Amino acid sequence: MELNEIFTLYKNSTVNPVDDTFKISEKNIPKKVLALQITLGNLATLSNCCEFIKNDESVEKTSILNEYLSCLNFIFSIGLDMGIENFNFNPSDTNAPIYDQFLNLYVDINDFINFRTEDQFSTLLESFLTIGKSLGISNSDIYEIYNPQLKNNIS
Repeated sequence: MELNEIFTLYKNSTVNPVDDTFKISEKNIPKKVLALQITLGNLATLSNCCEFIKNDESVEKTSILNEYLSCLNFIFSIGLDMGIENFNFNPSDTNAPIYDQFLNLYVDINDFINFRTEDQFSTLLESFLTIGKSLGISNSDIYEIYNPQLKNNIS
């Protein structure tokens, strides 16, 4: 399954022509970016990527997937607010340590905040997908967790 298909599932579950409780607006972007940064910090903590902050408990992959999905939802939502219709990006391969990848993503988020262009958004998304790949998360993993959540939201 491609990321664009997952995005279509997300879009169809949140944009309901009968109920306009999900509002698409550029005014929402700064709040969503802040929420993304907070959620991304939670993901970094769960991944134990920083040796100064260790989670003593073993974290299940499902917990990491759920936090990753929360970040992806914010990214999708920001993309909708920008009017982006397709997400056909693939994660790149990297040998960078995971903590460097998180730091680079925060830089990409900052660049997006300052310039708010589709190119900056693409860079942010690609960096996020690369982190997912480094954490061992595939599009299939996302879909398996994403699909039941969508069914629950629609019902």
